[in-house]
Amino acid sequence: MGNGLIARSVSTASTGTRAAYQFQSTIEQGIVSVLNERSGLFAIELADGNFVLAELLGNGQLRLGEQVRGEMRSFGEATLERVAGGDAVTAFVRAYEISREAAEFEIF
Repeated sequence: MGNGLIARSVSTASTGTRAAYQFQSTIEQGIVSVLNERSGLFAIELADGNFVLAELLGNGQLRLGEQVRGEMRSFGEATLERVAGGDAVTAFVRAYEISREAAEFEIF
């Protein structure tokens, strides 16, 4: 479910057993459901009903109802691809797995 840190056991002759970590990423699709064009803040509703709060970076633009896909369950910069057009925008994910009400509170 989303990005997460996975621990795997690794055994070596000289050091014994230790944990090795790797990141697991998941590309998800969602719909832009809340948008403040002035501030560039927006929320994406995911299939599970959770929302992602993000801020547009650069000159990108989104529209309400637009479908986007990308890695949205981690903080920081993300590339979101438009499902209909295939081009992308860059955004900064501020929060994920939040409610619509929490997203609207931050956006407006």
